[in-house]
Amino acid sequence: MLDYWNWIQSRVGEKASLDACHMSALHAFQAGEKEWYCHQAAFKYDMENTLKTLIQPCLVVSNEGDPINYITPRVQSLRPDFSFSELEGGSVFIIRDEPSRWINAFIDFIKPN
Repeated sequence: MLDYWNWIQSRVGEKASLDACHMSALHAFQAGEKEWYCHQAAFKYDMENTLKTLIQPCLVVSNEGDPINYITPRVQSLRPDFSFSELEGGSVFIIRDEPSRWINAFIDFIKPN
């Protein structure tokens, strides 16, 4: 357990709350030996093909502290018609630590003009 906790801390440092890190560790241990399945499935999925077929208005929300934030410019070049909201700072756990920031991005997107 200490090894996993140290691994989480090496990824987020002080950018994430201890509660968020704790929840991540609990989820990993609850999933057991198949914990890596969800990440593998997400990275193997052909997202580009799916993005090309979407016809409804879309919002992509990301944050600077998320390790996969680097994908956002690729999505922007593929779909410049999408709306994008990049939140400043945070970590991979920002949605747990600062849910109101995410919610506000969606509210701004769906509220009538």
